[in-house]
Amino acid sequence: MAEEILFVLHDDRSQTEPLNLMLLSALAKQGGRPFRTGLIVLERDDIVEVVKQRKPAIVAFSAVMGLHTLLLDAHKRLRREVGRSVKTVIGGPFATFRPQLINEEDFDAVGIGECDDAWPELLDAWLNGKPDDGIPNILTKENASRVLKKSLMAGWQVDHSHLRDRVSAMDDLPFMDRELIYPNTAFKHRYKRAMMAGRGCPFRCTYCFEHEWNAMYKGKGKVLARHSVPRLCAELRQLKEQYDTRFIMFKDDVFPVFNPDIEWLEEFAEVYPREVGLPYHCSLRAELVNEPDSRKLTLLKKSGIGSMTMSIESGNDFSRKYIIIRQMEDEDMRSSFAKARELRINTFSNTILGLPNPVLPDLHAPSEVYQAQLDVVLKAVNSNELGKKIRAALTARIEQAKTSAGTDREARLAVDKVLREVGLLEKRIDYEKESIRYTVGLRTSFAEYPVFFPYEGTALGDFAAQIGAFDGDYESLPASYQSSSPLDCFDEKEKLQQQNLALLGTFLHLFAGSYNPALNALTPFLTWLVTEVLADLPFTDQYVVLYSVAKNWMHQERMYKWKGDTSLYERLRHLWDNVRLDVTKQISDGASEKLRIQSVKPGQTLGASPHV
Repeated sequence: MAEEILFVLHDDRSQTEPLNLMLLSALAKQGGRPFRTGLIVLERDDIVEVVKQRKPAIVAFSAVMGLHTLLLDAHKRLRREVGRSVKTVIGGPFATFRPQLINEEDFDAVGIGECDDAWPELLDAWLNGKPDDGIPNILTKENASRVLKKSLMAGWQVDHSHLRDRVSAMDDLPFMDRELIYPNTAFKHRYKRAMMAGRGCPFRCTYCFEHEWNAMYKGKGKVLARHSVPRLCAELRQLKEQYDTRFIMFKDDVFPVFNPDIEWLEEFAEVYPREVGLPYHCSLRAELVNEPDSRKLTLLKKSGIGSMTMSIESGNDFSRKYIIIRQMEDEDMRSSFAKARELRINTFSNTILGLPNPVLPDLHAPSEVYQAQLDVVLKAVNSNELGKKIRAALTARIEQAKTSAGTDREARLAVDKVLREVGLLEKRIDYEKESIRYTVGLRTSFAEYPVFFPYEGTALGDFAAQIGAFDGDYESLPASYQSSSPLDCFDEKEKLQQQNLALLGTFLHLFAGSYNPALNALTPFLTWLVTEVLADLPFTDQYVVLYSVAKNWMHQERMYKWKGDTSLYERLRHLWDNVRLDVTKQISDGASEKLRIQSVKPGQTLGASPHV
């Protein structure tokens, strides 16, 4: 009789199915292994009762930063009430950047990094009663003292020799086991399905863990991997045949549009419309598709793209280039968004609010105060590898400005000119307003304005703690990116303004992103109203509703518009369900308890409300 593996997940009201679990389920069954797999949804199922009843061999957790607390609490309860009769394992980004979990929590194993090969090896070892302490990428109680190291600068890390090379041959991976999720959740009734064409991101944005991930894998294979076009389309054809699918959501960090990928993109533009023929969404970078002949954008349009993400992350030069280290030029962003609009490709931009930006030093302050303020500016430049070079260059410009002036007053004015040129502003909230105005000016079809959260394992998260802007309490970070900022460098008024702008900014793109000139004409006035009036008012809960309606309408009618005719009733019902889900997610638990949606149908909790 086949042994059972139960995967545990937290229902965060996401509308994207968990690709990681579907792949792990497929890998567990690959090669005729005697495993069957099932799902525990914490908001729906009592983990202890399910485990007692079904008696699985293994309970597996996969956790991302910010959503790990409930999973850890569930594991503690499982161990307390069931004991060690079942093996438990955890993986994912949270486990990768908190490897000391193997000593802090009572897991049998912790998966580090890419575990596509490690996971089957671990299952085989447990199935056959063999030692598991020698499997690369797997931490156990037995090998922790040998492969887990701690340094003053980097914290806890796994010895480099205990990591295998990155996955390069993605075609060798099995098709995802969507039967794990779809029959057992409301995802079965969603028309938008997720897929990955490739893996990896070579960029070094400080708010993301990708840079640290790449550093961990240095010398362990290529950063970028991808499916071949035939293999990718074969899996999508199967998906389309088995489930009612009307839109594909590619979850790649960066879709394959790098210059070496041009042949892949040309083949994709020929094969995908013929073999799959569904509209899709993907994520790109503006500088990668800003070409005089718009070749890549034209190929994407030919392939049947429905929409794409080109995040700018900040409309302020200092924030973008000195804080988040996102080296993108204004020309690239304006040009790429304009060309996409000309081709009628709908665009999405993610723009972060609440970054720990410094302000311009007071020209009239006493010398010691002025110098302290100037030091704050330089310390605000992120201190990762690239940040150190940028900080050194800015420091040199400031010193040159000082020495070229005669009097102290002239020196301060010269420094002030340099700081204004690189984007420094007088007030912290001015950075948020500038980002709103800039993104709206790009006329993106849709935009989100998340408030920055300093997640553990990211360069900017660690840096926020180092400069005293964050108290290091990663466990208290909220799940919603439209929540109040956790940074201590903002006062309560600024936090209110940021949260309100995060919600109202999205609403503006109903007008800015429309192809209707009449709606476009209203954008300047509404932008002024939002940034200068509404952001200061204590109506955050009301703004949540406005945000949710606007966001989900743009999702449905612009960004992820299905292929095929749908009735007005179906569209409105789908919109209503998603708005209710979103409002529930955004408003704090106490305020939203009466709005919380609980399914009355077994198996219909995850991914949607009961109607969907």
